[in-house]
Amino acid sequence: MRANTWRGAGSAKFGREQVREAPFPLLGYIPHQLRIEGSMIPRVFLAVEEQIQGGLDVYEEGARQWREFFAAEFEAVPGPRPRSAGKRIIEACLDGAHQEDYRRLIPHPMFRDDG
Repeated sequence: MRANTWRGAGSAKFGREQVREAPFPLLGYIPHQLRIEGSMIPRVFLAVEEQIQGGLDVYEEGARQWREFFAAEFEAVPGPRPRSAGKRIIEACLDGAHQEDYRRLIPHPMFRDDG
């Protein structure tokens, strides 16, 4: 296998029924549960927007800061914009993309049943 070829080695593939959409679409999907090396990860670590220390307001502020950062950095790039996957993802974020929009931009299957 070539070093720069994505094959999903070392990554888990979830079924669509095992995840929910993140409130900030750029962050993709959140698993309902996650087991790492035999230990279950508490849901509070998976659903950051539900944490008492932050909550949805803090989550949404972080999402706003990401959008502002992308907008500022993207506009700072002089000349014609390359059409790399990263640039397309940033453009999608700035255009208010949803999870399915991002899925179409990712060059590999995201879910077990994507075939």
